[in-house]
Amino acid sequence: MEKLVVDGIDLSNLVGIRYDASRHPGSVRIDEFLKNPQLGSNCQLLVLGALGKAGFYIGSQIKMDQGERFGSQELWTDKIYTKLLLSVTERPIGILNIDAALYRISLEGCAHEFFNIFFFWPPGWHPLSAPYDYKKMHIGVSVGLLEEGRSDPFILHNAKPGPSNLWTLKDFVANKYFPFGVKRALIKSSYKLSPR
Repeated sequence: MEKLVVDGIDLSNLVGIRYDASRHPGSVRIDEFLKNPQLGSNCQLLVLGALGKAGFYIGSQIKMDQGERFGSQELWTDKIYTKLLLSVTERPIGILNIDAALYRISLEGCAHEFFNIFFFWPPGWHPLSAPYDYKKMHIGVSVGLLEEGRSDPFILHNAKPGPSNLWTLKDFVANKYFPFGVKRALIKSSYKLSPR
C-alpha cells in the first residue's frame, strides 16, 4: 500500500512500525511517538497516535495499576473520552459463536466508521474466561474500506511480533483473535497532532 489516508488524515507512517512493548502510552507521549513512529509502539500507543493525528483527545489522567499508563483496560472502562458502541457480551448472542459476534459488529456498522476503537481478546484468551482481564485486550482502530467494492473494512493495529498493519475482522478471527467490543472517541481537540 502506497499511502493510507483516512478521512483526509495521512496515516501512512503508522503502517509497518515494529512492535515494542516498552513503547506504550505511559513511557512515550503521543506527540513524541508521532515524531518518530519508526522507533516502535505497542497497540495502545499506535491507536492513540492515530486518534491524535485525527484530532481526537483522550486524556491520560486515569490511574492504572501498572503506573501512569493509559492502556486497554482504561480505554475499555473509560466513560469520559470514549463511548461504548458495542459489546458482544451485552446481549445473549451466543458468545461462543464467532460468526454471531462478527454479524453483530457488521450489523451495527462499527467497522465502516473511521477511527472507531476495536477491542479483541488475543489468541489463547477465551471471551467466557472469568474474571475478565481487560489489560490483556488487544486494540486497533478502524480505517474503513480503503478500496471501492470491498465489504470488509480494515483495522490498523500493532500486535506481537509486529509490524503494524491492516487486517479485516476476518483476518483477526483467522489469527485466533475474538472481537469483544467497539468504542468511539468523543472529544475533538482544536488542533490535530502531526509528526512535525
